[in-house]
Amino acid sequence: MRTDDPAQPDLAEIWAVVHAVYAGFLSGDTTAGDAGMDPEVTLWDSEAEPLVRGRAGLAALRAARPGPAPGAVAVVAVEALDPLLDVEGDVALLRHRLLVRTTDGAVEHVRNTSAWRRRGGRWLMLHNHEDVVRRVGAG
Repeated sequence: MRTDDPAQPDLAEIWAVVHAVYAGFLSGDTTAGDAGMDPEVTLWDSEAEPLVRGRAGLAALRAARPGPAPGAVAVVAVEALDPLLDVEGDVALLRHRLLVRTTDGAVEHVRNTSAWRRRGGRWLMLHNHEDVVRRVGAG
């Protein structure tokens, strides 16, 4: 089944996790978003070259990132758009776009693809791949 209808239950559940991940990134509280990821999730992060393996690997990546320097450009908003979901039984594939806004007024346009598996009645992210298509504006 393919859907872009946010009222469709599978898309609504997965889309809620996606939004929790970005809200946690912005607030610094990653707990809710991480709970929607399989413990062995893999990720291609747009700012890190190696494949991130598992929640522990994601925590290590976050810890290795430098803290904000005074006056440095920072992300102030992440808007997830245009979800398209395919579901086959307990496996799903989500594609969507992101607009990432920074303090210097720039907007990054990002493509995102994620794979999901339903376990114990809930959807968990198995893999996420994001890549920056272009950056528009300052910077």
